[in-house]
Amino acid sequence: MTSLDQTLLLFFIVYVLAVIGISLYRTNQAQEMADHVLAGRRVGAITTGLSASSSLERGWALFILPAIAFGFRYLVVGMAIAIILGLWASWKLIGPRLRRYTFAAQNALTLPEFLERRFIDRTGVLRVLAAILTLLFVLFYVSAGIMAGGILFNIAFGVSTAVGGLITILVVLAYIFIGGYVVVARTDVFQSIITLVGVVVLAVAVYVVIDNPTAGIADSFGDTFSTIGERVNVFLFALFLVATVQGAFGAQRLLQRFMAAESESIMDTSRRLSTLWIFIIFAFSVVLGLFAENALPQGGIRLVMSGGSASENGIQFFYWLAELIDSPILGAIALTAVVAAVMSTIDSQMLIGASVAASDLPLVRRYAQRKRFEFVLGAYMRVWIGRLMLILIGVVAWLLALSQPNSIVTFLVYAWLGTGCTFGPVVFLSLFWRRFNLYGAMAALIAGGLLTLVCAFMDVRFIVFGVLSLGVLPIAVLVTLVTKAPSAEVQESFEQSLVKTESA
Repeated sequence: MTSLDQTLLLFFIVYVLAVIGISLYRTNQAQEMADHVLAGRRVGAITTGLSASSSLERGWALFILPAIAFGFRYLVVGMAIAIILGLWASWKLIGPRLRRYTFAAQNALTLPEFLERRFIDRTGVLRVLAAILTLLFVLFYVSAGIMAGGILFNIAFGVSTAVGGLITILVVLAYIFIGGYVVVARTDVFQSIITLVGVVVLAVAVYVVIDNPTAGIADSFGDTFSTIGERVNVFLFALFLVATVQGAFGAQRLLQRFMAAESESIMDTSRRLSTLWIFIIFAFSVVLGLFAENALPQGGIRLVMSGGSASENGIQFFYWLAELIDSPILGAIALTAVVAAVMSTIDSQMLIGASVAASDLPLVRRYAQRKRFEFVLGAYMRVWIGRLMLILIGVVAWLLALSQPNSIVTFLVYAWLGTGCTFGPVVFLSLFWRRFNLYGAMAALIAGGLLTLVCAFMDVRFIVFGVLSLGVLPIAVLVTLVTKAPSAEVQESFEQSLVKTESA
């Protein structure tokens, strides 16, 4: 191993010990299901804000975003701005109402449970459908993170990507298994700080070590949209960015942060902190990619979004930049930031998946609700069911990663746009439209889920998928309008959710 790799190994060991130490320190707070899933709704403003930004940073903000910026200026800048706008809008529009409504809905702990209670669906169909789709997208996200971790360990330490992915998932399992959401939130704060330090250090170091790092950058943003055909592409790209914004409205890891906040009063502070934090990280990631134009003129990578090996190239790109600064310590700090960003995404998704699997799937629910098992499956045992589901999700996601080793970008984009079009319209309309009914919600979930699966199976271009995904919201509205209005009980529940109480 090189000196950079040796230093990275040392930093990684320290990082693992730190997150497990945080887990052990907070473990006594996860004795009830509400603690395990939402930390008892006691999470403060700073932790809520940084945890939200950490869950959206994802590894791609560090090892894919700079590489895309290197080759595709407008694409990366547009996507970064769209995600930041989506994050801000979700905080502003969705956060307070969702926190209040889920609290009023008998303290609903998961999104499927909230939807069932929002529409008073006594059949359980809506809850099961939402749970299945949630688990599908969770597997996409977790598999992408496992692949990213596996590739990084392969490049740095020479282990196989399968072993590297296994190490990644085992570390995440270790600290989530101990403490649940409260640990995820606390470790996300730690991981957010590492991520910010890492990307800033690398960007500044690359700027210092290369000559004239900004040469030609301004020219590369010249007007390239001169023909009619290119103007059509601009229009499609604009719609794609709208779909990217929509993705934040359906991002359950973000919605979970809203639900876990200790009160609505902290959300303005959390929103400002979260938006500013992710803006800084995205900005330095993009700048890093632009500097690479002059830092790696011969070995730079033109990352092709739909290319099979794009993800591996993106990680190699980031590793090359870490090597370029010729400082093992600074390079190891930057690469540790990638590890932290990857794991902060995996832990959030796995906790959501485990919570949904333990609370919303009919098999587990029937078993837990049988009277003769009432004592055996009390609150504490439900926590253990959630922990066992963590292991199951980790194993399945690792196997999926092994079968699709070059699909990080595909999984991430389809998961973001897919959750956005599947859950985004349902969440938004549920919180703002009294007339919205069960049929409209089910239509949106089915349409979004089928659209994602069909487009993924047919390998539809991301921009086309994004444009098509905008059609789910009109479907939800149309189906609602042509079916009967919700019952008086449902509408009364909606009215009550609008009333802000001190407990919320």
